[in-house]
Amino acid sequence: DHNENIPTELFAGTTLCHEMAAEYLGSFGVPYEVIGGNHDLEGIDEFDTDEENLQVFLEKHHKETPHFAREISEKTFIVGLGSTVFRDATFTSHEVIVDDQQLAWFEKFLIDHPADDGWKVFVFTHAPPNGSGLRVLQENHVVNGCCWLNHSDDKKCRKYIELVRQHRSIKAWFSGHFHLGQDYQDSITFPTIPREEGPYPNRGSCVFAQTSVMRGGTSRDGRQQSRLLRGNKDGFEICTVDHQKQGEVRLDATIVYKDTGHEVGIFAHDDVAYEHDKYFKVYQPQTGGKYKQTYIYIHVIVIITYIYVNTFMLFQITTLSHLAKSTQTCFYF
Repeated sequence: DHNENIPTELFAGTTLCHEMAAEYLGSFGVPYEVIGGNHDLEGIDEFDTDEENLQVFLEKHHKETPHFAREISEKTFIVGLGSTVFRDATFTSHEVIVDDQQLAWFEKFLIDHPADDGWKVFVFTHAPPNGSGLRVLQENHVVNGCCWLNHSDDKKCRKYIELVRQHRSIKAWFSGHFHLGQDYQDSITFPTIPREEGPYPNRGSCVFAQTSVMRGGTSRDGRQQSRLLRGNKDGFEICTVDHQKQGEVRLDATIVYKDTGHEVGIFAHDDVAYEHDKYFKVYQPQTGGKYKQTYIYIHVIVIITYIYVNTFMLFQITTLSHLAKSTQTCFYF
């Protein structure tokens, strides 16, 4: 029950915001997991410190730590890492910062669950790690130092992709943060690409997937989408749930395991950005590159305040929990 002494005006990161999110997610009647993003500690008028704000976030969702690990099938885990800093950020409050304790826990978890023993790990964070190759917004997140996990700390920023390269048990990594749709070819990146197509990226055995938003008012390109992860005996499928089409599900990519350390990924549809010129065009710089790209902006909405507790990732995890409980075969990897 809501404490009557706590303000009832709703802003991101407040007690009321987290209570509403917990009530909504709990209404499905199945276990769920949450991870904190760059807005979830934004209750600056209610809390003096990040620690106080984080404690309420954890309490309302019945969590002991900002991170989680849940085994959803035999030797298959979903793992989440949450942001713990807002007021105390070095440069911008909207940098997604995973603290040292979580990072140490994550590295030990990967060491204890090696690919050679058959373990498979699916990771969820609000922002993606640097090196993922996912589409980014240069003029918004990159220049402000809040694009990738622990963006402002060079060593920690590189740590995530280093762990991906070292631990081939990481099979997929889902993130959001950019409020971009899932219709672009670089909304999903695979472990490797043919050398003749460009610089050879070492992404271990991990498929990276960008996740959009559910509510139209927070979308940067008009898309309202979530991710659905479906497992099978040969690998897994990454799908889009389209909230503008009453939850229509579209297959985006199929990933097949060749062995414990190698996968083959196939796109299920073309890059819709090529269909016309009304989508974002975002250049990802390469070493020695001289390409210049003109940016195209549409449907850009300035958001003053909105209800936001990492909605798209919450939906995503809830979907996974629901499937794991009701249809166990969906998570037999």
